[in-house]
Amino acid sequence: MSFVAAERAKNRVCVRRLYYKKLNVIDDLQHQLHCLEADVEQLLAIYHQRDARPTLLQTGASNEEPSQNSLHRAYVELAQVKSSLMKENAELRRREASYVAMAKGVARLTAAQNKVISIQQQEEDKRRNPLPHVNSCRVLLAGR
Repeated sequence: MSFVAAERAKNRVCVRRLYYKKLNVIDDLQHQLHCLEADVEQLLAIYHQRDARPTLLQTGASNEEPSQNSLHRAYVELAQVKSSLMKENAELRRREASYVAMAKGVARLTAAQNKVISIQQQEEDKRRNPLPHVNSCRVLLAGR
């Protein structure tokens, strides 16, 4: 019996170690993600500043260059919009999860209050209208 208990304890320690290892990996990945997002934001800001500067078009430049420049500006702008919308979506999802958790808590609290009120009403009804206690009497019929 002690062998089984020792084996279970060993398994619990192993599971606990793996659980915390996974948590550390997830934390590291989230940190890397935040760093990469910050780098992307910084690069987009640099591109945006560079594109915001006025450029002098040379008279001998081809017609294709301004088109590529405007496409590049549009791409950078769309990337910034995408980034801001993704952040907004993440915040909205977080708020929705918080709202759902709160709604579930309120529903549980309401159900518990309704149950308590119902029990109190039943006790009050029993107190106001007690059932008469009738002793059962056996009637013995002799000789029939």
